[in-house]
Amino acid sequence: MATDEQPEVQGVMMLTGSIELCDPNTHTPCLVSAILPYPSFRLICAYLASIAKRHLDVKEQFRYFSISASSAAPVMGGEGNQYPDTIWATNDLWTKLRSLFAGASLFNSPPTIHGLTTSILVMNRLPDELIDIICRYVNTPTKTWKAPDSPSTSNLSLVSRRFNRIASVYLYSRFGVNLRHQHNHACLLRTLTDRPDLPDVVKHIYATIDIPDSQFKPGASIWSEDLFQIFRLLDRLESLESDQRWGMQFLMLRANIDITHSFFLPSLKALTLNALSWNFTTMEYILHLPCLQTLALDPFHLTCRDPGECESALDGRYEWAESPVKYLSIHPIVRNNPQPWHTTFLKTYLSKMSNLETLAIQPSVEFFGPYSCRYLLNLFSTQLRTSLRRLEFLDVAHDRENGDTDNAALSPDYKGTLDDLQASNIEYLKIEVGCLRQPEQRWPSKDAIQQLKIPPSVRHLELWDVDEYHFDDEEWEEYDKKGIADFVRHKLPNLDLLQLNMAIEEDGMQLVKKFEDCFATVGIRMETKRHRG
Repeated sequence: MATDEQPEVQGVMMLTGSIELCDPNTHTPCLVSAILPYPSFRLICAYLASIAKRHLDVKEQFRYFSISASSAAPVMGGEGNQYPDTIWATNDLWTKLRSLFAGASLFNSPPTIHGLTTSILVMNRLPDELIDIICRYVNTPTKTWKAPDSPSTSNLSLVSRRFNRIASVYLYSRFGVNLRHQHNHACLLRTLTDRPDLPDVVKHIYATIDIPDSQFKPGASIWSEDLFQIFRLLDRLESLESDQRWGMQFLMLRANIDITHSFFLPSLKALTLNALSWNFTTMEYILHLPCLQTLALDPFHLTCRDPGECESALDGRYEWAESPVKYLSIHPIVRNNPQPWHTTFLKTYLSKMSNLETLAIQPSVEFFGPYSCRYLLNLFSTQLRTSLRRLEFLDVAHDRENGDTDNAALSPDYKGTLDDLQASNIEYLKIEVGCLRQPEQRWPSKDAIQQLKIPPSVRHLELWDVDEYHFDDEEWEEYDKKGIADFVRHKLPNLDLLQLNMAIEEDGMQLVKKFEDCFATVGIRMETKRHRG
């Protein structure tokens, strides 16, 4: 009943392949099996082959080969066991495996459907090491931000107690915590307490307050002692991201009770906080995280409700630890007029990041007036002269006062910032300009390159949103491509790679290729990423 085309899958299929090997001398059978979810059934051939090679070197020594299949509980709207799909899948595998082991003695006929109970018995014969490999493969997320609690991993955890014990390690490696669900906090805490092996495998957590409207209760507290105890157990947690400040604020404040022991989040390497305001105590604890490498504060707004805190900030009375942070992304916001303590606090705070290598800035017009970019870089003057090697400017060239983005030029703040960077050691510079729209600033042109004032130390230059209109062929053909390439090489003697992200028609890409060839003649590799305008 095999078909030529793959039918639509309504459920999650579990395929079990088995190879029975027989030692030609002792005639001792050896059963090797593998189980993978339906979407990956095509890999079973190669998977079984790799297992078999560890047992026998000559494929003619294969005495028996069998493969069985079963349909697991359907998900995503499935309507029961999909036997036609299973038959098609197993027959397709059968054909591939016969060609793979052409020299083997195959005594059994094409596969038949076995019941789920029989398949579970076969699965439980698998060694723990093989189950672990299967779970690890199924659990691998396609994108870094995607939580791997997929139906496939969940189904594996329901096969048997052995599968549950091994698959749970991967189910808990990355998950989300809803800060408003205090009942769930208690359940999760109980699970982590009852399973002492789980806290060590939790690596990534995303904290949120998103809940269905039907479950929302106005004024519901998200300050949960259970939540704090959960994070206290997670000694191996490496990444934490939160889209709400209050829950994380509480955790930091609660942890700050015994800050000298650094018992809270000791292994954290990446921290992303999408908050509206942070106080001094919270910011202080962040500096004490001993392994923190990446810190993102987007957006970032300081508050000072206690006059004593403001005075301490102004007098520089905080004795902060040196932070190991190497990457900092900051989007500062000040909703009211900035106070003097903002400057003193930030200057002192950022001076503790002497190991900083990458800085990403997204200025805000509310932050210290219209010269936010230049002001921020002044705070990082020490790092610019020493450790800082990568700099990213995000959204720096819009005409914010008039709201005119079609004819916006480079902002005075941005120009002044680049003047300050001329003596730096920046090797990678990313600029999201979105402003080269006036005729004299169109890219690529010598005027535009001249205005960008790229530091001569730059080796990798990445320009985003370079162009938001389409060049016509005649205008492009008038450019002196070789002259522009020579001009860039003269201005940027260390430049190795130039990346452009621009909106352009398909025909224009052929003209861009000519520019790439010209830049190659002066030793500069040019890459263009096309996006829709």
